[in-house]
Amino acid sequence: MAEAIDDMGKLKIAVLAGGLSTRFGSNKLFYTINGKPLILYVYERLISIFDEENIFFIASPHNAVLLRKIGLSNVLIDDILKGPISGIYIALKNLGDVFVFGGDMPCLNRELLIEMLNIWIENKFLALVPGWRKGFLEPLHAIYSGELLSVFEKSISCGELSITRLINKLDNKKILYLDDYPLEQKLSVYNVNTRDDIRCVEEGLIKKLPEPCLECLIYRERS
Repeated sequence: MAEAIDDMGKLKIAVLAGGLSTRFGSNKLFYTINGKPLILYVYERLISIFDEENIFFIASPHNAVLLRKIGLSNVLIDDILKGPISGIYIALKNLGDVFVFGGDMPCLNRELLIEMLNIWIENKFLALVPGWRKGFLEPLHAIYSGELLSVFEKSISCGELSITRLINKLDNKKILYLDDYPLEQKLSVYNVNTRDDIRCVEEGLIKKLPEPCLECLIYRERS
């Protein structure tokens, strides 16, 4: 296992774990794949890259209980429950600068994360967000400055819950276009939404692929 990064300055890792999983049909973060909850795959990726003391979970009160039952600590409660935007707000309020990930991203890529970290350290953008040239952004795999706390707070109070819309309004931001990146790095932003996605991960693990979602992503790019 590669050595974890423990020198990130003030940057903390915030894993969003408060969703209702309405598209999935049950609480997907705790759906068991090969005997292990999905969110533990995400956590294991992160502790192979970052020091575990810098990793925090932003969860609904219900999910906070479940996280602690499977041995995950450093849990912050999102009692606003307005979707991912309130999870990021809670992270900014309590942690300052944060590297945000969805709790349903089992294929986080070390190389991409380190590149994003280095860009952040050198430039200090308000937001550093992966995206695609067609305009789609990946706001749940992004770095946000603690200076954005009031911006997120205002958006929530006004009922503007789109993180993408909030990002697009920022002047001092960096969009990292993934279109020409290697496939394994594109895969970092892959998140599980459906039972088909789960089957894709399960099959990849059974086949011992270097990335469990690899075949699924290749299929999607070709179709």
